[in-house]
Amino acid sequence: MQQYSISWEPKTRREEKEIYDYYEVRKEGLGDEFLNELERVETLLTKHPKIAQIKYKNRRHISLKRFPHKIVFLIDENKKNVQILAIIHHKQNRTI
Repeated sequence: MQQYSISWEPKTRREEKEIYDYYEVRKEGLGDEFLNELERVETLLTKHPKIAQIKYKNRRHISLKRFPHKIVFLIDENKKNVQILAIIHHKQNRTI
């Protein structure tokens, strides 16, 4: 089975940092746990990108287990790439 590469939109990396900072202020080490969960999902997506259903305009959503966030992404089959578009809190109602 061929693995997919992962690419991140620059704004999504900024969102990741903001969320990390938020959790780290709440409890030392919680930000690192958030990053570990992101890494777990990223690894999953390299192997099984179609695990998540299409939600809107070919965009897929996958929820984090421990944190109330979901990752929004696209799959490029030709390039075997998963493009991370956003990290969204479950209470946010925004379309990506």
